[in-house]
Amino acid sequence: MDDNERKKMFGEYLTNAQLAIINKRHRTVSITEMAVEAGISQPNLSMWKRGERLPDPDNRLRICVYLWKELKEVTSFEILDLPTPDPNSMTTLAILLMLMDAPPDVIEETKNFLKSKLR
Repeated sequence: MDDNERKKMFGEYLTNAQLAIINKRHRTVSITEMAVEAGISQPNLSMWKRGERLPDPDNRLRICVYLWKELKEVTSFEILDLPTPDPNSMTTLAILLMLMDAPPDVIEETKNFLKSKLR
């Protein structure tokens, strides 16, 4: 799949994701609200939704994690060729920290903390 196809597919996915969030919350959810909740700028989210651009690496992770938390949906990771988190895995947070270049000791502390809480 080339970049233009990926842009278009991701834009369509974001439109469908917004509709799914609206359906889940039983109220209107604006692009601005989604952007704030995801920690990204509204203009960027609008460009992605229109299929004009793909997010940079930092924003890729932000939007994917946001959609994963909102919808438990992994399609955004797949479209953007990112490792897909397993919602049933206690190492999911550690994987996300690795993607954000967290230091190894922070990743290990997080894994140990999660293990202790899940016992």
